[in-house]
Amino acid sequence: MGHFIADERRRWPAGIIPYEIDAAFTRAGEADDPAEELPAALIRRAIGEWNHKTILRLVPWNGEADYLSFAPTPEVSQSEFVGCNGGRQQILLNLRRARALGSEFGGTALGVVVHEIGHAVGLLHEHQRRDRDDYVTVAWDNVEPRRTCGFCIRVQDAGCAECSLKLGRPVGPYDYDSVMHYFPTQGAVDSARPTLVPRAAGAPDQLPIARGFGRCDGLSQGDIDTIAAVYKER
Repeated sequence: MGHFIADERRRWPAGIIPYEIDAAFTRAGEADDPAEELPAALIRRAIGEWNHKTILRLVPWNGEADYLSFAPTPEVSQSEFVGCNGGRQQILLNLRRARALGSEFGGTALGVVVHEIGHAVGLLHEHQRRDRDDYVTVAWDNVEPRRTCGFCIRVQDAGCAECSLKLGRPVGPYDYDSVMHYFPTQGAVDSARPTLVPRAAGAPDQLPIARGFGRCDGLSQGDIDTIAAVYKER
């Protein structure tokens, strides 16, 4: 199903998440061409994915102390914190670059925005679950050095001494289809070779299995079920 931050204090109270959208995303002419939807519309569509498919509710900010702020960045995307950190916390987006990333993996920028909202509500990367080695093998020799921390379970992995990983807990079975799972070649030095190779879980020789994974078009059923399981615990 999923991978959620272990610190229960990071859940949003009652599953209500106020948000604002930076004015830079609402100005006309921000789309790459007139046929594309404006960034603010794309962000609202990603918010709708969470509101329509999960028990969480992202609502326009009305002065609440803790809230999300969608703001521009030169990078592709980043959620400033995992889960509710307190105060204003940013989801940083460059939607032109997000469109290119989504297209690279057969999706759209929508999946990129949904992914970053996932971090803000408390989800961690699926391929960083503590049981991930039963399901995928990391081809460390093909991982870009600057991306190493995005593949670690522990700071000891692959000699990485720079990670400050948030402790997570697996929720239900491993979900190859999660919007929080990297794609097979994500973070690769050589994009013709994978960074993540799926394994046949439970097989004595752990033979690789031929399948794709990760998604860039919205939430998986596992993502939806994880949110329901975690936020109903309170």
